[in-house]
Amino acid sequence: MSREDIEATKAPLLDHLIELRGRLIKSLVAFVVLFVLCFTVSRQIYNILIYPFEWAARSVGDPNVKLIYTAPLEFFFTHMKVAMFGAAFIGFPVIASQLYMFVAPGLYRHERQAFLPYLIATPVFFLLLQGLSEWWKPMAAEPTIHKFADDEDEEPQVRRKPLQTAGKH
Repeated sequence: MSREDIEATKAPLLDHLIELRGRLIKSLVAFVVLFVLCFTVSRQIYNILIYPFEWAARSVGDPNVKLIYTAPLEFFFTHMKVAMFGAAFIGFPVIASQLYMFVAPGLYRHERQAFLPYLIATPVFFLLLQGLSEWWKPMAAEPTIHKFADDEDEEPQVRRKPLQTAGKH
């Protein structure tokens, strides 16, 4: 990169702050729009997310899996959390691209080329590991929890059954 190229890309601090504000506003608008969309389908998203738990509970012998809520607004706040995480999950490419578009003009050409594999790998691994964790956590944790709650060695006075709340998942 020549000296003229560097001088052509220089901008005063105020211009950088104006661009940053614009990129943050675009990211926030994308998040809010996706939050509203996710909130309208939060019940369906919640059912998809809870399926691995139900499968794991049924696989250890609990055919009647029910989730309860213990506070008056817990069900509503659970749907708010689902919508918020869904908006962050779906909006990650928009937010990451806005971040990259803000940082990219300050990078040299070889730095931008070195950054490209990370731009491709980050969303791929993000989706892969999120899917893996949603299926692995209940399968690993539920048998241990049920075994601890129902100790086979001693005869219980009262049969204990763990109740799962909607807000904790």
